[in-house]
Amino acid sequence: MATHISRRRVLQLGGLALGSGVLAACGGSGTGSGKAATIRVAYDGNAERTKQVGLALEKIQSKLDGVTIQSEFGGDNAFFTKVRTQIASGDGPDIFLANTIDLGNYVKSNAALDLSKYLPDTIKTGDWDQQLLKGAQVDGKQYSIGTGVNSFCLLYDKAAFDKAGVTKLDPAWTWDDFAGIAAEVSKANARKPYGTSDAGRDLQTFQVYIRGNGAELFTPDGAIGFTEEHVAEFWNLWKRLRDTGAAVPAEVTAAADFNNNNLVKRKAAMNFDFSNRILSNQTLAGRPLGSTTYPQGDRPGAYIRPSRVWAVYGRSKNPEKAAQVLDGLVNDPDAAMLIRTQLGVPNNPKNLAAVEAAATSDQAREFTHLKLVEQHQTPLANVVFPAGGGDVSGAFQTYADKVAFGKLSVSEAARALIADATKALKG
Repeated sequence: MATHISRRRVLQLGGLALGSGVLAACGGSGTGSGKAATIRVAYDGNAERTKQVGLALEKIQSKLDGVTIQSEFGGDNAFFTKVRTQIASGDGPDIFLANTIDLGNYVKSNAALDLSKYLPDTIKTGDWDQQLLKGAQVDGKQYSIGTGVNSFCLLYDKAAFDKAGVTKLDPAWTWDDFAGIAAEVSKANARKPYGTSDAGRDLQTFQVYIRGNGAELFTPDGAIGFTEEHVAEFWNLWKRLRDTGAAVPAEVTAAADFNNNNLVKRKAAMNFDFSNRILSNQTLAGRPLGSTTYPQGDRPGAYIRPSRVWAVYGRSKNPEKAAQVLDGLVNDPDAAMLIRTQLGVPNNPKNLAAVEAAATSDQAREFTHLKLVEQHQTPLANVVFPAGGGDVSGAFQTYADKVAFGKLSVSEAARALIADATKALKG
């Protein structure tokens, strides 16, 4: 998604006031005549995000005639498993939140509806930056709509860094810089906390790593874009960090999860995350956290991306009304002021201006971070993973864990991953 120009336009919002027109209702007072419909909307997140999205859906329902919205939500891992199971049984929710990793699989199985005919009239995207729509497409068709944008964000424990005498991080820092700082912080704090969490099992961190040296996860035609050598180099980095005590041990990684991560748990002084989670991590941690870009190679590997995507179930009995609800989720100004940046910075330019203007100093950190990434990124055109990409992600985690627990050598695991990834992408 080539957003380095488009996001500059929508992120340069300093001094914009919250205009009265921004808070007017979207799309009139209702949907007009037609049978009543219940639209199931499924989404994931922590307690705060699910609460705010639920309130936004209540607001959207109040503006639509003949529509009852039923919320279905849960934590990340359990949520995505449940949605996949519902879809496999033919009972998918009308609208569901998906990762860009999984969308290609949903399209291949006809579980995601092509929304092209609903744009730009039902789902009002005429004044959007069109690159934001392309970032959520598969094979040039609009199978999803981005919830908003975010980017990769490294969060760190300020007190642990101060104890190590590390007071500032250069946004153009390298992976060697990162490894050195992790070792320093871990030593200064006697591994309480360790210098960093272990991101060796995360395919998207690996993606940033190899993009910094000119490689990509996938080719434009959906084949594997990385080599066994790329994988081995990345996993050897994390093995060194674990072996020297700069990164948390494997059993500590296994006991953490996305929300209750090792930075939040005071086990690690750094964690690899996303910009729309700066505030939630800060709240959960209950102590000052800093934020910066991911390390880079010869060039930045990070990019601005859809945070999540909304998709309409391919077998929805009410696709038109589902599209109307989806329009509310991405365009309704009242809903935007409830969701804020929980699902990324809004795509709708008026909502973006309103949310930034109303942001507290803590909430404004996300906007500041995206502007920083904008200066340190290599834009990516193919944001959505191809069909099979979700399986590649699962295999990557599995083999990384085998390395971390000493069940396979780095070379054995890298070789097996390439074989499994190639098979998954061939379908």
